[in-house]
Order: sequence, then C-alpha cells, then structure tokens
Amino acid sequence: MADAVGMNGGRRPCRAGALRKDERAQVHVMEVVTAAMLVISAIQALIAAHVPTDVEEIDLTDIRLVGEDALNVLSKQPASDPSQRYDNVLTMHLTNGDVDLLRENLTALIPTEYSFNLYLSNATATLPLGPVATPLGDAIVAHRLVCLRQNPFENDVGGTVLAVQVLVWRELR
Repeated sequence: MADAVGMNGGRRPCRAGALRKDERAQVHVMEVVTAAMLVISAIQALIAAHVPTDVEEIDLTDIRLVGEDALNVLSKQPASDPSQRYDNVLTMHLTNGDVDLLRENLTALIPTEYSFNLYLSNATATLPLGPVATPLGDAIVAHRLVCLRQNPFENDVGGTVLAVQVLVWRELR
C-alpha cells in the first residue's frame, strides 16, 4: 500500500479509491453550490417565462372586437345606391373597387389608438387593399365573407366569394 501525508504531516496508509476528509468536504461544498445554482436558475426561468395574464387576454379580445365591430357595421349598413341592389356598404365599396372609401369608413369606425391593414382574399391569393404597415406587438385578424356580383379585383383575386380581412393592432404611443 502507498503512504500519504496527512494534514498534520504524519504518514498514514491510503486505500485505493478512498477520499480524505477534506476532499469529501470539498465534494459536499461543490454539491451544495451546484444545487443552489440549479435552484436559482429554475427561479430565473420561471420569472422570465411569460404567462399571459387576464388583462392581456382581455386586451386581445378588445382588439378582435374592434375589427369585428367595424366589419359588422359595414356589413349591416344599407348601401346608399339602392338601384344597384348592393347588399350593404361593404359589398358596395368592394364591387365598385372603392378601396379608398372602404378604408375611410374603417378608419372612422376603428378607434384612433388602433391601426389596421386591409386585405381581400380567396382560397389561393391575398391582395392588400391600400398601404400595409407592420404591426408592433400582438395583432388580430377580423374577417368577413362577402359575395360580390362582379369582382373588380378579378386579376388579383378571382371569384365572387371573397374574404375581407382586417388585421388590427393597438398602436404603442
């Protein structure tokens, strides 16, 4: 057996695989430090994890309702030209290709703290109607299916049954 020098300078026999008391203490200290770091890391991960609150869910619901309400108003408002037999203001503007008037109506209906993009789509293509901005934060799409007697956007989005989509988000001010 090999001899090892002890803490007091004396010699004692050393067994293979055996740790001295101070080495065992160091291992225990490292175990405690590692366990503490693991607990601290877990707490930081929980703090950093984003759990949606009820307030955020209500905020997203409010955004959705803003877009849906604007489309509902335009869908239920009778058209100003009854001779053409438009179903409502929404289909009248789309059938006539009046994108600017449609955007003006939506701008008047959507509160100023919100912004929106307007799209028209069929099953295969989507056409932006007007300028497109990039939402900052959460955005919600409100949509309405419309049936047009004639489609002035036929080259871009074919068909007579189309989806009007309004992408709405709250502006950071």
